[in-house]
Amino acid sequence: MNAPEATKRGWQLDIALGALIVLLTVAVYWPARNGDFIWDDHAWLWNGRTTVDDDGWHRAWYTDDNTDYWPLTATAFWVQYRLWDTEDTRYEPDAGFGYHAVNMLLHALGAILIWRVLLRLAVPGAWLIAALFAAHPVCVLSVAWIVELKNTLSLVLFALTLLLYLRFDDTAKRRWYFAALAAFFFTLAAKTSPIMLPVLLLGIAWWKRNAITAKDVLRSLPFFALSGAFAVTTILFQHGKAIGRLTGFPENIGQRIYIVGRSFWTYIATDLAPISLPIIYPRWDISSPGVWAYLWPVAILAVLGVLIFYRRTWGRGPLGAFGYMLIVLLPVLGFVDMSFMHIAFVSDHLQYLAVPAVIALVVAGGWTLAIRFGLAGKLIGGAAAVVVLVGLSTVSFNRAAAFTDEEALWKYAIKNNPNAWLAYNNLGRWYQKKHRYGEALTYYNDLIERIRPDYAQAYNNRGLLWEVAGDNLRAMGNLKSMNDRYDQAIADYDKAIELDPQYAVAYGNRAVIHSRRRRFDLALADYDKALALNPQLAEVWSGRGATHMDMGQLDKAIADFDQAIKLMRNFADAHHNRAGAWMQKGQLDKAVADYAQALEYDPKHFQAHYGMGMCLARRKDYAGAIAHFDESLAINPRFVLAYQQRGLAYMAIGQKQLAINDFEAALKINPQYAPAAEELKRMRGTQ
Repeated sequence: MNAPEATKRGWQLDIALGALIVLLTVAVYWPARNGDFIWDDHAWLWNGRTTVDDDGWHRAWYTDDNTDYWPLTATAFWVQYRLWDTEDTRYEPDAGFGYHAVNMLLHALGAILIWRVLLRLAVPGAWLIAALFAAHPVCVLSVAWIVELKNTLSLVLFALTLLLYLRFDDTAKRRWYFAALAAFFFTLAAKTSPIMLPVLLLGIAWWKRNAITAKDVLRSLPFFALSGAFAVTTILFQHGKAIGRLTGFPENIGQRIYIVGRSFWTYIATDLAPISLPIIYPRWDISSPGVWAYLWPVAILAVLGVLIFYRRTWGRGPLGAFGYMLIVLLPVLGFVDMSFMHIAFVSDHLQYLAVPAVIALVVAGGWTLAIRFGLAGKLIGGAAAVVVLVGLSTVSFNRAAAFTDEEALWKYAIKNNPNAWLAYNNLGRWYQKKHRYGEALTYYNDLIERIRPDYAQAYNNRGLLWEVAGDNLRAMGNLKSMNDRYDQAIADYDKAIELDPQYAVAYGNRAVIHSRRRRFDLALADYDKALALNPQLAEVWSGRGATHMDMGQLDKAIADFDQAIKLMRNFADAHHNRAGAWMQKGQLDKAVADYAQALEYDPKHFQAHYGMGMCLARRKDYAGAIAHFDESLAINPRFVLAYQQRGLAYMAIGQKQLAINDFEAALKINPQYAPAAEELKRMRGTQ
């Protein structure tokens, strides 16, 4: 075979092996392909200006709209939003296949690039390492969780940077150097956790030449400059926006050292034995770590010392893998505060870039050992590799199934960590969103009474549950029971504020109850306090606007709704509320436009359908009005006002029996509802 033919066959084999990694990745993550949006996906996608607004990509780079400065990731979401968004998925989407597909393909591409990097470094078993990484259960959180696009995207660019730099190191051609530098800039723009890459470049020099020269250091300086700039930006964003009022962070250097040591060994353990991995890891008590706790960091130094001592013999490969993992993990081990640390000190998504190191250590060691035993060793090693790959793939496949929706995810989280307080809170919110109020209350009560009685957000969320129950009773005209629920809501909001006096959202929610009860002075005081604490809360601006509207101050109301919509353009409730203000001012065209906008963003907004029906009825478009009342009642069959107004519309077009049916339906829901009773009495009196 001549050289060109050999080269061609080599490329064909590489393409086939790369395709196998892609197929393996798709197969492993197939259960999550149509998974719902979970956790903080909505905050980044539908509630984020950098995603929704037309100039969002520009805002991602040049404003501080997001809680972290990851402008490339935000831009990628801006693009995807326009690719995958449809009328059915705009506000509360049912599926995110496009987003999941992108994450899966980026993960596969990242694994392929890792394979190519390892080949250039002459690491044994490079393809197998990449395949095992693609199928490893620790990676599931990064791939199946849509917002972790920041991980999969940064991995691709991280590995590409290493590959380009290696090309430069081999050829000394400057174009590869500047290409690597540009790739690193975009790596950090996707996520800043790979800031230790410049240290890895020095490690590569040692790996290839057993020495780090002054030239190697000089070449790395621009990379260090980029890392420094992005590190400072990230710290400023974390402390100024992401961390905010969060608590539970280390208070002294002793606690940090303990966390660093234990986190590092926890990651190695989960990489080696990824069995029953929690979604939320148990949070360690760091209040007073004993002397034994410092064995974790001491063990790191001890292993590192031994490997350095034996670096010229058997320790070279293990030192490379151990050093890589330590360097890559350093930013997320606990030396600096991260917002996620108030939930747990470790998480699978934080170690995503480090996973290949442990796999490489095991595979390269096993590969070397198998070769020593000749054919038998190779056969046994090959069989073991297949068993491990199938085993990891099976575990990941089953774990990916937990990401089909929030109920499955958080029940899985509780199964593997019964004290995962965040899972109870989020599961309660999910049930509340699905109108399964009894189940939501069960999880909130369990969280408050058994797990975290000091968790202000749990009281706030339970208050919202009582508020929704009160609103439903109010819509049915059951005022006594409504007031009982509102009393319970106020008590929970009071407790939330007692636990966290800076909790702006709780002030805003308490204001809603005061406004419902027409205690407008108390409502405005709470709204003003909330906005003084956090003027970026679109919901609070809209709530205060609703209070001004109830007080007859329509111009003030519209100004507040304008501000809410400015902060969140796709805020259906704010458009609905502003439409009501326009309607009261007699400006039906503007009201119709706002109701239409609300329904575009949330087609299941039953109150917006009702409002649109009222506008059309005023225009004497009774057929259009009835159609919207129909939609409103299809969404909320116990909405008394919609039955009443549809009955009046039927009367206007001479459909008296249909009108009677609607008035009777209203009274069946609330026998004390006087307007329906009066209409029935009048109609029957004229028959």
